[in-house]
Amino acid sequence: MEDKNSHLINAEQLNALRELSEDDEEDLLSELIDIFFKNSPENLNHIEEAIQDRERERLLKETHKLKGSCANLGSVELKDLCQELEEQSNVIAWSEAQTSLQKIRDSYKRLSTLLEKEWYQKKTKR
Repeated sequence: MEDKNSHLINAEQLNALRELSEDDEEDLLSELIDIFFKNSPENLNHIEEAIQDRERERLLKETHKLKGSCANLGSVELKDLCQELEEQSNVIAWSEAQTSLQKIRDSYKRLSTLLEKEWYQKKTKR
C-alpha cells in the first residue's frame, strides 16, 4: 500500500490480513472487503436517515456499526471520522452532524476506490 494512502488505511494491518489469507484456503481479506461493500452503503444511508429524523440513538448505533467494519479492515481515516461522530452524537447540532456525514461519505469513496483495487488484485491472482 502506498504511503500516500496511509491516512486511509493501516498498511500493516492490511498486510497482516493478506498473510492470513495466504495461510488459509478461505480468503479472509476478500471476505472482509465483500462484507464491507455489502453492508457499508446501507450503514451510510441509515446514518443519513438518523440525522434527517434527528434520532440520536439510531445515529449512534449505525455509526458504531460502520466504525467496526472500518476497524476490521484497518481503515484509519473513516474509522476516526465515525468515532468522532459517535462521540459527538449526544451533543452535536444536527447541521454539524450533516457536515460530519459528508466527511464520512468522502472518506468512504476514497477508501472504496482503494479497496476495489485490492479486491481486484486478489481476484486476478487466483
